[in-house]
Amino acid sequence: MKLLSSLLPLGLALGVASNPLNVETRDIAVFEEFLTEIHQGVLQLEEIIGGYTGGPGTDIIEFNKELAAMIHAGAETALGEPVLSQSDSFGLAGFIADILQDIPGPIDLLVEKKDLAIENGIAYSVKTSLDEQYDACVELADAISARVDPAVKPVAEAVKAELLAIIQKGIDAYADVKPPVSSSTTPPDSSSTVPPTTTNTHPPSTTDAPPTYSVPTYPGSQPPYPTPTYEPSPTGDGPCGCDHTETAGPTYPTKSGEPTYPTGTGVPPEPTGSYPVNPTNSYTVPEPTPTPSGPPEFEGAGAMNRVGGMGLVAALVVAVVI
Repeated sequence: MKLLSSLLPLGLALGVASNPLNVETRDIAVFEEFLTEIHQGVLQLEEIIGGYTGGPGTDIIEFNKELAAMIHAGAETALGEPVLSQSDSFGLAGFIADILQDIPGPIDLLVEKKDLAIENGIAYSVKTSLDEQYDACVELADAISARVDPAVKPVAEAVKAELLAIIQKGIDAYADVKPPVSSSTTPPDSSSTVPPTTTNTHPPSTTDAPPTYSVPTYPGSQPPYPTPTYEPSPTGDGPCGCDHTETAGPTYPTKSGEPTYPTGTGVPPEPTGSYPVNPTNSYTVPEPTPTPSGPPEFEGAGAMNRVGGMGLVAALVVAVVI
């Protein structure tokens, strides 16, 4: 305000001396109209903030947005007006200087009640509204600067710098405020035809019914180990002096659940259990029937036969001699 206060009297004096007032050429009424509306909005916002003691602060947030929209509309109005004369430009600068005196009021209150705004969860909304007002004021200051006489542009730039410095004070006070963390999750898009991907991180219960497994296959043409064969247990008398009994080989117990695979050298373990003691399927080999094949021979029969043969020959010789 000090710079603006020193520039305005000098500018007004120069403007009056160089260009006497002409009522017909003055056209600052349009500017004064929308600037007065903005000024009333600033005073109303100060009253609302001053009465805030807690709660959602909806009225503060909404009116901040209304004030930003008001400033934006004033900038558009200013751009639609012709360039002011030098005297009108200095008159407009003095009018704006009076409004600037009330701008720090609501900003100082927002800084003062920052902790209260944080406690009630509206601090980030306040910060956002201050950013919006800053941008709107830049737009308005540039529009007015473009419609004043070139000799008054330094004054317009000083007004702009002072206005933005006031709002920047509030922005700096809320600079460390973070956006609130939402506890809700965004529901999935029901229009999507792609089902959501779910990952099961829990193993299946061991109490459920066991799965069905197929018999495992092994590479190569040979099984992983030879099929065991077993000789039946001999009992009784037979051709070999025993009664031969055929029995079935041992059976292996079956087990549901996951199959187990052989390990080691491939040789199956020795079967456990015992063979049937009382076989149910048996037969007795019948005794062979002897077939006569000549006179029975006895011990020493060979020698006697040889003696008998010699005696027969001797008898024939004697008979011939006689």
